[in-house]
Amino acid sequence: MNLRPHGPQPCALTELRHIPSLQIYFTNLIIIDFINKKSSHQTALNLSGWQDSNLRPPRPKRGAITGLRYTPKTGANIKLFRLTTNTNFYINFEGMSTEKIKTLIIGSGPAGYTAAIYASRADLKPVLYTGMEPGGQLTTTTDVDNFPGYPNGIDGPKMMEELKAQAERFGTDVRIGEATKVNFAKNSDDLHEVIINHEIVLHAKTVIISTGASAKYLGLESEQKLIGGGVSACAVCDGFFYKGQEVAIVGGGDTAAEEATYLSNICSKVTMLVRKDEMRASKAMQHRVNSKENIDLKYNSEVVEVLGDNVVEGLKIINNKTQKTEEINITGFFVAIGHKPNTDLFRGQLDMDKTGYIITNGKTTKTNIPGVFASGDVQDKEYRQAVTAAGTGCMAALDAERYLASIGD
Repeated sequence: MNLRPHGPQPCALTELRHIPSLQIYFTNLIIIDFINKKSSHQTALNLSGWQDSNLRPPRPKRGAITGLRYTPKTGANIKLFRLTTNTNFYINFEGMSTEKIKTLIIGSGPAGYTAAIYASRADLKPVLYTGMEPGGQLTTTTDVDNFPGYPNGIDGPKMMEELKAQAERFGTDVRIGEATKVNFAKNSDDLHEVIINHEIVLHAKTVIISTGASAKYLGLESEQKLIGGGVSACAVCDGFFYKGQEVAIVGGGDTAAEEATYLSNICSKVTMLVRKDEMRASKAMQHRVNSKENIDLKYNSEVVEVLGDNVVEGLKIINNKTQKTEEINITGFFVAIGHKPNTDLFRGQLDMDKTGYIITNGKTTKTNIPGVFASGDVQDKEYRQAVTAAGTGCMAALDAERYLASIGD
């Protein structure tokens, strides 16, 4: 964590808890210990709880830069101390670092980046952590034709890069990392704690959750065994490897229809398995599927087993009306049966419905916790479109701005 005060003014550090070691690099630094009411100039600190309370003057490093290293006792708790300097200084935590921010955005799909654009324009100084799938689901989509402003359509990954660039242009701090633990405060006087990658501790006044959703699998043992060996939940990602080959896809919604259409352009044959006697996809997507001569639609069909030892060699399927089984030869199997909202991290703290979608208050993005907002697919199980996700991202940023104003920030 780099702290750069502007000019000779005090810079207060937030409370530091249970940090294995702390290393401070500084130039022309005066440190005042408010615990013992002492001060020192580039010499010793006397902080209660530290093993060595009488540190020798630091050894110079790189010319004028000097450094001190402190190792606290187990459970040591430094309440607050103030640094006053007229030059830059750097604080590096070896262990868990703590950072206080105004607005934290978790997730980087259309909702997260749109929230970042609005939040940064409102001077909320947002920090956005992308998660392990930067850009969200749109990074697995080839052509986005229904997002306003792109008359010729746009490639999904390119669109997300443009949204990211727009957010950064207004000052959003975009970082790679995944939230691994949260501790939301229940009243507006306290800060929300979010831990990134099990080691970075963030204290945020407001949190916008835009973690999206993840693909579901059938749950078959044979399917799980062959993930990465011909079983995939992303046709756009992996379809290229099956160019000119016969593949199958399971699902009956818009995602399945879109991916089946994509596969039909590069594969010799696509068998599409639909569990019911009709597709759930929109009429436009159904028309697209039906217009492809190399897509073989099989209704009332379910997968019994994915065949193959090390790679996919075929499928055993059953007609759930006639109970007749058959085997088909394929080299690639794509699963497109829906998504699960990425909300497990927030269970027990945020109100959710039975399927895991975060419940928001009326037409807002407010959750049951003051200062915590949800946008995108984590709270929308009805529409699940890029444009509606972006809309709720805008709403979340506006809700966060109004919340901060209401508490006098």
